[in-house]
Amino acid sequence: MGYVTQDEWDSHYGAGRSFRPLDDSEHELLRELVPSPPGGGHALDVGCGLGEFARHLAATGYTVDGVDYAPSAITLALAEPTSSQPAGKAQLWFVALWNPRYVQASPLLTDIKAELDRLKPDMKRVSSARQGLMDELSDRLAASPEFDDVILLEGRHQVRQTVEQYIGVWRSVNDVRVQLGEEKFERFLDYARQRIGDAETVETTYLTRAWAARRAAL
Repeated sequence: MGYVTQDEWDSHYGAGRSFRPLDDSEHELLRELVPSPPGGGHALDVGCGLGEFARHLAATGYTVDGVDYAPSAITLALAEPTSSQPAGKAQLWFVALWNPRYVQASPLLTDIKAELDRLKPDMKRVSSARQGLMDELSDRLAASPEFDDVILLEGRHQVRQTVEQYIGVWRSVNDVRVQLGEEKFERFLDYARQRIGDAETVETTYLTRAWAARRAAL
């Protein structure tokens, strides 16, 4: 499958695609492995999708928060029928977190980033949280009748890295590496080292944005 972006997962569920449901033996195994504590417990289902695990745990007595960053998954999960068994309660949350480098805070890093445009003018960033994308998500959540209690948090922080740590971060950005190809990618890293020069460390500013939008209990 190989999905990476939020839009890919949102399209997956929005098109009616899903995954194989749990069978009876798997439900029984879950009841044995994660029985509800006396008086009920609290569970968090991260990447809850259509909420099957959340509903199972709620049916056994847990209070469950389910989170997913595909809005269509949350919408479909809320439409699923709930169990008639005595249960706790399940709440579904949409959550998203972006933590990109804020290169505009540094002339040096802005110039290094600009080298990507010089090497490949049609570069399409997959892993970068573009401002337009982040603003669009905020607007979609605020306007959607599917979500309540929309929360947006934003903050900046600085990280001081050695030169090799900084270069290593770029090596981990797979979409850049694939689009440039190995030869141009190594040229890009050489350019970054050249621009950094004799400095022992690189200070990078990160811009973190986090969203949470809650829906009513199942």
